[in-house]
Amino acid sequence: MEKFIIRIVCFFISVIGVFRMAFSQDVRENSPILIISSYNPETSQTSNNISEFLDEYKALGGVSPVIIENMNCKSFSEAMKWEGQMKEILNKYQESRTPSLIVLLGQEAWTAYLSQDDILGRHIPILCGMVSKNALLLPDEQVDLHSWEPASIDFEKKFG
Repeated sequence: MEKFIIRIVCFFISVIGVFRMAFSQDVRENSPILIISSYNPETSQTSNNISEFLDEYKALGGVSPVIIENMNCKSFSEAMKWEGQMKEILNKYQESRTPSLIVLLGQEAWTAYLSQDDILGRHIPILCGMVSKNALLLPDEQVDLHSWEPASIDFEKKFG
């Protein structure tokens, strides 16, 4: 329980920093904030995280529209679909709809985002919640998940 509370506090400290960065960029002033959830936003934990994020955003004076996309990940057996789902979601938000911030909720969304060959707008700030600093890069679709030996990547060590 203590780890959960520490993660929530860290999440909100990160939110404040990202909001300050996003608000300082006039070009993105009216751009949406895109939340991509691994899970159904109606589940309790996901719903609470999104509600707390939106409350904090509004309390800090946020006015940009917030768009929520759902990957609806259910089990690891669907892992081969995650990368494609993420690509479809990101492709919807290009040019005039480019988000000022992308929030990834859940390890599946985080992994699918990192597995993209061409990530839309690497200049867009990313905020992650409900994730670990470790991630797996998804294999090609031809790989059999039953025999796949995934390697964990410590994102903080690799890119930090």
